[in-house]
Amino acid sequence: MERELHARVIDRTQLILDIFARHARTREGQLQVELAQLEYLLPRLTGRGAEMSQLGGGIGTRGPGETQLETDRRKIYRRMRHVQQQLENVRRVRAQQRQRRAAVPVETIALVGYTNAGKSTLFNALTKAGVLASSRMFATLDPTLRSITLPSKRKVLLSDTVGFIRNLPHTLVTSFRATLEEVQRASLILHIADATSPNAAEQQEQVEKVLAELEAQDKPTVHVLNKVDLLSPAQRNALPGGDNVVQVSAIKDIGLETLLQRIDAALTADPVERIEISVPQSDGKVLAMIEARGNILNREYRKDRVQLCFSLHSGRLPHMSRLTVGTICGVVYGTLSAASMLPLTFPDKRAALLGAFINRFSIGFVIGAVALPWPGWLSGLVIGLLLSLADAIITKAYVPIIVLGAIGGTVIGWIVQRFGR
Repeated sequence: MERELHARVIDRTQLILDIFARHARTREGQLQVELAQLEYLLPRLTGRGAEMSQLGGGIGTRGPGETQLETDRRKIYRRMRHVQQQLENVRRVRAQQRQRRAAVPVETIALVGYTNAGKSTLFNALTKAGVLASSRMFATLDPTLRSITLPSKRKVLLSDTVGFIRNLPHTLVTSFRATLEEVQRASLILHIADATSPNAAEQQEQVEKVLAELEAQDKPTVHVLNKVDLLSPAQRNALPGGDNVVQVSAIKDIGLETLLQRIDAALTADPVERIEISVPQSDGKVLAMIEARGNILNREYRKDRVQLCFSLHSGRLPHMSRLTVGTICGVVYGTLSAASMLPLTFPDKRAALLGAFINRFSIGFVIGAVALPWPGWLSGLVIGLLLSLADAIITKAYVPIIVLGAIGGTVIGWIVQRFGR
């Protein structure tokens, strides 16, 4: 066909790869494109001309019996291993970046959608990032992360990702897994759809297929219908509705506040808490801190005090590290355990009390720092009762040991719930 047309003839996958290669800007994007191109080329070497089957015996081959086809296949395999190693280094860097972000917990929100749905335009509207937003297919290839502030004044990270298409080749999903990891790690997915597209339902189905391949189909999702400024009022009323659907126009700033509020409500892993507090009017530092960190819902002045009702997401409440929480839990539980054994008599009472303290300190530390499965006073009470029951049976001092064990368990459960999130 190429001889007849005197032009290069390519298939759909090769066209997509060529577009990707033009738009790759970062080293990571270029590596991912190269890997996909090599994986595409490998099984097609047999159709690249008779010269590929000629015998070769020059320097660098495996002997006079090796064909050019075998030589090229070996070179491609070697190059693929090299690219995969470099991509693995990229993944390690990304993992280190995620670990640093995890030290200061911030929710991540991933924008996904069919190509040309307006993801980058919406990303720019929310973050003022100024990334390339184009009507060309796959204008976004390299992921971009930016911070935004929600109405509750919590900060989250927004991630712009590559657009999906119908029948996305599996090799592309595999090659771009380092990029698509941002989708897998996200706390919330914003599924952006072009409300003006006549194929919106089919495009949504294709996006959901890719999310299923990434094992991200069960993540909390907000569906965003973009470009509604191009629709008539009747057409907008006919669009799908629901609590997880928001109509926006990224280019006209329509519906963006509603979208931010919906994101706030959807982040259930870091819920917004409603708090009421009375503060002296003279305590300006506390009032300023509340206004900076929370969203004030109601304010009443009563003589020399201010009654405030405000919302504050739990991520902005003062939390301690797990190590600190575990240490506090260990001291509390160890002290109460030793105190419960004071009325008892032992040959060496000091050693017995020290042993009881060390034993219960270790248990309290592990519970507080690592393994309390359901943080809260009730689960702490249950654990405290179970742990103290064995000591009570051995020492026959049922009441003091069980009572103090229950108190210790309840206290450490509350500490973990309040400070260890």
